[in-house]
Amino acid sequence: MSRNSPMDCLPKDLKRKIKKTSQTRGAQPYSRVVYQNRVSRSNKVVIPFQFRDHIYPGGFDNDYSVLVRPGDYFDPSTKEVREDFPKNIHIGKNQAFIYYDNRKAWRDFPPLPHWKPRKHLIDGKAFDGQEKGFKRDLHGVDQGEYIARVPGLTGRGENAAPIIEGPPQGIRFFEFTPQEELKKIELQLAYLCTLSQGFDNKETDSYKKLIEEVEKHKLNDHERLQEKGILSKDNKLICPLCREPLSLNELTEQVEQMEGREVVDLTITKVNLFHIKE
Repeated sequence: MSRNSPMDCLPKDLKRKIKKTSQTRGAQPYSRVVYQNRVSRSNKVVIPFQFRDHIYPGGFDNDYSVLVRPGDYFDPSTKEVREDFPKNIHIGKNQAFIYYDNRKAWRDFPPLPHWKPRKHLIDGKAFDGQEKGFKRDLHGVDQGEYIARVPGLTGRGENAAPIIEGPPQGIRFFEFTPQEELKKIELQLAYLCTLSQGFDNKETDSYKKLIEEVEKHKLNDHERLQEKGILSKDNKLICPLCREPLSLNELTEQVEQMEGREVVDLTITKVNLFHIKE
């Protein structure tokens, strides 16, 4: 966030928490999934083959690719490409790729001889995703026909080793949110925080700027927020479940960890954000 932004009227920890709402979660470890983790919800999208016609109405900010399972592409009886496979889905550069996530599919429908593992090209340089600190570039290009995340077997030998090929391809399609919408979500969350008990920064320029932006985008519909159980009748921030008032400190105060189950990077707070409508 830039200096003198509408968020500057909030504590640093709360600004960071709000910013995290615009990022994806749960796409790890790298060796088991094909998705990016902790990146913007406006990033490139991966759409499963069966949902290929469910494109976001306004389009995706940073394009998309189609994840095709081997069984969707190959005919089980002939091992050849299915005759009914859509002609407008092309396996390869930037559009679609075959995804292997189990050994049976890898064995029954192995990559064709001319196929290569997916790579991400940034300014002409190819990355396979295993480079230290690898990050996809929004202007990068994906080339290659397949991705593999095949777990290893408990036995020994060459055929028991895990098969990990190709970098993460993007975010899950249902996590996508346009960048403009993400901005509005952050603004509304910041505004709601200013209605919590203990917020007393209303004389600052950043607070005035926040109110200006909130009113501009019509994000302060108090009647609707009251109907959803987010605000009380006197427009104070409350818990939608127990209807008790929420304080500013509760939004950033971390939960005390149980003895013997401590985690060094735990960041769970007493009050957590969640969707009223998923």
